Amino acid sequence: MTAFSDFCAVFFKKYFDLHPTEAVNYGVEGYDHLLNDYSDEAYGEEKGFAEESLKKLRQVSVKGLTRDETIDYALLEGRLTIENYEFNKEDYRLKWPELPLPIQHIYILTVRPTNDIIGNITSRLERSPAVINQGIANLSRPEANPPRLWSEMAIEAAKGGITFLCDLPNHPKVKQALKDPLRFKAALEKSKRVIDDFREFLERDLLPRSHGTYAVGEEHYHLLLKKRHFLNQDAQGLLAMGESLFDQTKKELAALTEEIAPGKSIEDLALKIQENHPPSDGLLPAYKKAMEAARKFVGEKRLVSFPLREDL
Repeated sequence: MTAFSDFCAVFFKKYFDLHPTEAVNYGVEGYDHLLNDYSDEAYGEEKGFAEESLKKLRQVSVKGLTRDETIDYALLEGRLTIENYEFNKEDYRLKWPELPLPIQHIYILTVRPTNDIIGNITSRLERSPAVINQGIANLSRPEANPPRLWSEMAIEAAKGGITFLCDLPNHPKVKQALKDPLRFKAALEKSKRVIDDFREFLERDLLPRSHGTYAVGEEHYHLLLKKRHFLNQDAQGLLAMGESLFDQTKKELAALTEEIAPGKSIEDLALKIQENHPPSDGLLPAYKKAMEAARKFVGEKRLVSFPLREDL
């Protein structure tokens, strides 16, 4: 065990304690019955943990790490650097109105392995009202100002969430495992009511004052380029590269168009190509043929390998 391995063991245990809904995505057991806590106390603990973790990680030497560990170190250091910047910049609870909705955290239990599907879903349903009320309290603050589009998306997510919960009792896995329908139904109905209350709050209260922007700003954007995407370019360099590639591609398209259809514009030729379309009953065979050709090309060029059991 290296010092970095020891750090990761401690870090991820605490991380999942603070973010239990993320554990299932990593195959970590023991958190499937929980939802995240969006109280001020939990937020303060989360912020302090990110700050302390970055300090401790930077004290870990990268000497002697394997290639994979070195990559993991860079990824984790970049993530924590961004998290600390964002914690100091703004309170994410006041900008993401969809955050308190539990639907995705209930849905995931129907498609991922879980030790007790009914018990864990019921537990998350029973915890949903408290979490949604935390969301309403946070988003009721005067400084809460999400982009209007995000508030609109949260409203639609709430509506869709109620529809999902209405259909949940008919899910095959739920029907097969359900042993205590009374407790399950009570939790389900209460969650539906609270989600509808949240939807009403979003429409009546939050949406009219949603004037925020999702543009992060130059400094934040540069940090994302460097620490999340590991690019050396800044925003201007990336823009210049994109414009250069655009101009080059357009010239190549114009040359190819002249070769295929002399005198035609790129737009005219594109419209002509669109006329070459299979009938509805030939869509699947045409798609399969194109995918087989793409697969053959990728295989011949050895761009990627294919799983042994992969079948088109």
